[in-house]
Amino acid sequence: MLQEGTIEFDPPLPKRKQQAIEALGFGRLNKVALLFPYAFWAKNIDTFGRVHESPERRGEFFLFYRWAANGKN
Repeated sequence: MLQEGTIEFDPPLPKRKQQAIEALGFGRLNKVALLFPYAFWAKNIDTFGRVHESPERRGEFFLFYRWAANGKN
């Protein structure tokens, strides 16, 4: 939306901020579903994240969502 100019700022954004918005990119986002035999995390947690120790691998498998079929945990 920002790159398309859908949102208009009054007063206009400074040039350096507009250039930063124009330079933004979006990489590939893959989703993987895993089924575990039991929840190894707290039942009151819906999402949790992780940061890889290696800076080169940060962003890999970084966010997990809890989903339970038929209300089972």
